[in-house]
Amino acid sequence: MAVDAWYPSGAVFVPPTPCQPISLMNHIRLKPKESVVHRVFSWVLVLTVLMSSVHADDVGPPAPEELLALTAEASAQLQHAQEIGAIEIAPVHLPTDSAGDCNHLGWPIATMTGDTIVVMHRRIPGHKAKGAGSPDPEMSYGIVLRSDDGGKTWSPPYDLRDCMTSEDRLRGGVVPLSHRAKFDKSNKSTLGYKVHLHAIGTTRDGAVVAINNHGVFRSDDRGRTWKHFPKALRDDNFPHQIVNLGPRILDHPERGLMAFGNWFGEADTYHKLSNKLVTLTSADGGANWSVEEHDVGFPQYEPSVLMHENRFLSVTRDQTKVRSHKQMDWALNSPPTILDTNLKDPRLVDTVDFSFNPVTKRFEMVRSERHRMELWLWSMAPGDWGSGNWRRECRLLAREGTFYSTADGFHPAGAVIDVKRGVQHVFVYAGHPNGPAGVFRITRTLDTPRLKTVLDTAPQVRTPTPLTEGGIVMTFDDRNFNDWVKALPLFDEFGVKATFFISGEIDGPARRAIQKLTEHGHAIGSHSVNHLKAVEYFETRSPEAFMQREIDPQMKAFKAAGVAPVSFAYPMSRNNAATNEKLLEVFRHLRTGKGIAAGTALREDDAFFVPAAKIAEHGCLYGQGIDYAPLRPDRTYEQLDGALQRAAENREIIVLYAHRISESGRGHFVTPEALTRIFRKANELGLKFYTFDELP
Repeated sequence: MAVDAWYPSGAVFVPPTPCQPISLMNHIRLKPKESVVHRVFSWVLVLTVLMSSVHADDVGPPAPEELLALTAEASAQLQHAQEIGAIEIAPVHLPTDSAGDCNHLGWPIATMTGDTIVVMHRRIPGHKAKGAGSPDPEMSYGIVLRSDDGGKTWSPPYDLRDCMTSEDRLRGGVVPLSHRAKFDKSNKSTLGYKVHLHAIGTTRDGAVVAINNHGVFRSDDRGRTWKHFPKALRDDNFPHQIVNLGPRILDHPERGLMAFGNWFGEADTYHKLSNKLVTLTSADGGANWSVEEHDVGFPQYEPSVLMHENRFLSVTRDQTKVRSHKQMDWALNSPPTILDTNLKDPRLVDTVDFSFNPVTKRFEMVRSERHRMELWLWSMAPGDWGSGNWRRECRLLAREGTFYSTADGFHPAGAVIDVKRGVQHVFVYAGHPNGPAGVFRITRTLDTPRLKTVLDTAPQVRTPTPLTEGGIVMTFDDRNFNDWVKALPLFDEFGVKATFFISGEIDGPARRAIQKLTEHGHAIGSHSVNHLKAVEYFETRSPEAFMQREIDPQMKAFKAAGVAPVSFAYPMSRNNAATNEKLLEVFRHLRTGKGIAAGTALREDDAFFVPAAKIAEHGCLYGQGIDYAPLRPDRTYEQLDGALQRAAENREIIVLYAHRISESGRGHFVTPEALTRIFRKANELGLKFYTFDELP
């Protein structure tokens, strides 16, 4: 490739934005559609591309809205917030038809130098090796783009491998060292650059330094040209294990460049993490690196590090069970202090972006919740750092699908604060785990209270917030539509909002019932298509077969009916750890049930009670049946009154369930008289009625 002689040896010129970019989608606007369920607008499809562009070599990209696959609720939120100017979503780089197997663009991280944003991301066959494709010469772990106008337009994508020599570019093979165990298992070469994942940052003099699986790169002109340091972190010059990096490079006045991570094992021990915090430092701008390490007592992963008041603060993944984030806090020449946090998920925690907001003067974090494919903004006052308690502010994004199965995306690490424009640019990816997937920009105001207010007041949006008061989650199962609709005046009289778990086909009767129930503020949950026992089906068939038969068709039908259930009730309360784990990939909460021992007081069985403030930590909740109350020993008014009294005294949540609402008849039923008695007692005790949609 010809290189302009003005540029240093090894550097390659990246052309500026072409004069005639090809518009992806010319000012797509979200179109309101009258819902058959709600009497306010719901918004279908949710992407607006404002002044975004790709270039002549990017022909025929997949539709951005297909890659994002936003939920109807998220569509309503974002449309509302966008119209007010609080948030904007647009593509940065989309896969092309010519990409072949390498159509998964992901893991974007960014830095800012002056007014220029520089983004780096991967271009690989997929996140999930099975079904992703074979090793390909187009595989790159260092695709960079830059923008001089706040992300409105972008330079052509540039492959950092193009500034490497052929020998270094293919050192050990097409697939870089750390990923051969995943994408090229037959390649046992130990040659290559000993890096997994990537980091990027801006030096104090405005240069950009990037580290990825191909080594270390530097640009001294805001991303226009790049130089590769051929020996940096190479196998023959780095006598250590592969280092797994977090997203950010800092430039410290004493230590120079600093990147943070953990040991990753060797090429033949893929993903073998240590209990170390590993710091790479370079005093010469990136050409040579030394190592400092500290034992932190757990396998931390991809730390997002911030310098604040001469201390290093970090939020990092705890890979012990991949279910939580921890904080680390240290100073130069001192070991880190480790803090537990309230950042816990049932599974699949992702890397976060961690920053200090100059407008709110608070720490803020953009965090994925991949078990339900949502992206959230959290915050904390600096003075509360030692508590580990973060405040959930607002949801930025929600998409359909199951992570690593039918959906992939997020990794919001490496966002940038644009003080001049008063915004934060968050970069994420979205698509399918085997490709295609594309890179997107979420630009949001730094006025977080305003953003939260705008998103929370969007049409149709019910954003769960932390609960503080005890209450009842009242639920009903199956397809007893006539009974439920007939009882609406009773619910309204006592201010009761309930969740109705519908089984079977979402046909005409179901749709009409959904419309009536939701018009009165009630929520809809899934009870499966055929009312099968989940445990037995998992064991005799497979978890995937259960989802394909019982869950996926019904969720699709619910969407067509204008609702998006976030909860599931097990038919016949047949559940175990395996069914919970699988179904919590789709639903925020599950409901099961159990009996109580003869002679036992319901209020003494702790399984039925969850502190309101901790409800988000409990994916599966036990419900107490109230059919035939007060005739059964476990459902007398004395039993139920005692349980409600405990919930009120301890600020706990109790879940109750029934089926039909009738004075008599076939099947399981609770009488209107019994419901009236329960509702009145709850009101006397000051208990709130929550739907499952309102549980965080």
